[in-house]
Amino acid sequence: MKSPMAFGTLTAPNSATRTPSRMSDASERGEPSRIHPRVNRRTLFAGAAALAAAVAAPATANAGVSSASPARPDYLLVHGGSHGGWCWRKLAPMLQRGENRVITPTITGVGDRSHLLHAALSYEDAVNDIVRTIEAEELTDFVLVGHSIGGAYITSVADRMPEKIRRLVYLDAVVIENGETVLSTMPLGSQEILRTLVTANGGYAVPAPTDPTMFGLTDRNDIEWAKRQLTAHPWSTWSDTVTLAGPAGAGLPRHYIDFTEPAFPDIQSSKQRVLDNSSQWQLDQINTGHDGMISAPRAVAKQILSYDR
Repeated sequence: MKSPMAFGTLTAPNSATRTPSRMSDASERGEPSRIHPRVNRRTLFAGAAALAAAVAAPATANAGVSSASPARPDYLLVHGGSHGGWCWRKLAPMLQRGENRVITPTITGVGDRSHLLHAALSYEDAVNDIVRTIEAEELTDFVLVGHSIGGAYITSVADRMPEKIRRLVYLDAVVIENGETVLSTMPLGSQEILRTLVTANGGYAVPAPTDPTMFGLTDRNDIEWAKRQLTAHPWSTWSDTVTLAGPAGAGLPRHYIDFTEPAFPDIQSSKQRVLDNSSQWQLDQINTGHDGMISAPRAVAKQILSYDR
């Protein structure tokens, strides 16, 4: 296997490697706001009258009025290889506030849908799973996030329906172009290892990883949890050719969050592609391993949320 490229010198204007500052505002912590103790009868009656007027006013009265705390967009989070919607359990609640939704689908054949794994599954089937979720949830102006090989999936989804998406966020993810396979973006040594594993396991699935530390997990509870959840994954995700009708990214804002410690060798060429086309990307870094949504969910959430403040 080729040695991974060194990315320790990457810098980004909004780097998430700094220790997040503690939120001091009660509303940001999700705590109820407190009523000031000095409330006289006149103030109380005035407040009640204002409330009654607001309730009676037509809904259009507030049209165009900006809020000091704008509503968050909806988020759709797409998992990587051998993972499933389960992997967002720590991160998803941190992206949710008010009425926005955080949706974490699982593609056919893995995770809680591993019982549907079969030889005929294709890369396009996985993309269709995500597209149908978007349509069923009636998502518009939402943020589409992809982890690892989920980066290829979200690129294909954006190619089909760019008008529905606000931005693309790649979490230590594959960056792919038209006519490529996910396998072709990996080091040659990794390609050969995957082919050997697939051949030895029926020819249509990459077997479940047996050691979650390969994803940079160090906490014992995280490792044991991932070990229970990881499943085989359709080989077609790596072997099928990706076809895009337009340029990768479909002209949408693209953000790449690089999980730097330890670096995951199989996506180093994708990171280099981001560097080589830096005018088309915002690059940020977090000092955590490949499964950063598990090992550093607070830092990852803070970085994702920063794009829409």
